[in-house]
Amino acid sequence: MAVLLSISNLPMALGWDSAGSTWYGAPNGDGSDGGACQFGSVSGPPYSSMIAAGNNAMYNNGQGCGNCYMVRCTSSPSCSGNEVKVVITDLCPDAQCNAEAVHFDFSGTAVGAMAIPGREDELRNVGIIPVEYERC
Repeated sequence: MAVLLSISNLPMALGWDSAGSTWYGAPNGDGSDGGACQFGSVSGPPYSSMIAAGNNAMYNNGQGCGNCYMVRCTSSPSCSGNEVKVVITDLCPDAQCNAEAVHFDFSGTAVGAMAIPGREDELRNVGIIPVEYERC
């Protein structure tokens, strides 16, 4: 019996790993409906706008579509440190996204969920937001 294993080119350490992140779309929006993964509307359940576009390595020619990640930001004074769950629904092909091994381009809603209440816009204005992540 042959066993095939798929080894991803993403870091696969146990526990939390580091990545960069940005955000796109409206500040309280859902990024883009469906995105490159063509999931249709992501504003309602099961996504509820808690989505991200992955860089080329995360998107992996579409194989990363639907992957779930727990993420948290801890390096900005406006970060709550709370974990939020996001799903990859889109591709971020920009050079900025691909300058790092792992980069999330979050919906505005997902970034706001990582902020201390009342400081959502402050976090959105950070630029590149360092985050920690792990697979769900």
